Amino acid sequence: TPAGARAGRGRGAAAASAAKEDPGVTPFSGDRSKYFAAMMLNTLKARPEDDKNPKIIPGTVFTEFGVTKLLDGLRERSELTGAQGKAIMKRFYDFLVAPPSEGQQSACGVNLEHLERFANFLAKMQASGWEAVRNDFLSGNGKDLLEAFAKPRVEVLEIEVKQLKQQLAALALEVAELKRAR
Repeated sequence: TPAGARAGRGRGAAAASAAKEDPGVTPFSGDRSKYFAAMMLNTLKARPEDDKNPKIIPGTVFTEFGVTKLLDGLRERSELTGAQGKAIMKRFYDFLVAPPSEGQQSACGVNLEHLERFANFLAKMQASGWEAVRNDFLSGNGKDLLEAFAKPRVEVLEIEVKQLKQQLAALALEVAELKRAR
């Protein structure tokens, strides 16, 4: 069919691997968000053609090559003037490359905790589509999943403020002890 011919043309390995992963997910299956999520998850797992044993990011199933490829794609897309989805691509990129907070790790320039949240978000979107993810968020059930993209630093800032308050309290105790010692 002409639609089938169009589906394979210009889509490359991403379309083929997305179709392998879930045969019902194609660019023309009605819910392109599922296809988009599958394509991005497959990109994270990508490996160079000639590399049989790619470097895997510790604690994940993602390759260093795939993560770098995804970051490059997100950055390029977010810099295109008038590109469809430019704002969300920039938000994804900024979220992934945000500097890690104390106790968090990074690899390939990516905050690993954010990478895990991003992968969970994509997996949920691949399984149920954008509308279901959005409705889940609006109902309050999926608040934690999407909140990261709306306010990625709020949680971290709250922790930092709490730590600063504890440090101030400790300093106040030291000052009080020094005054008594005089």
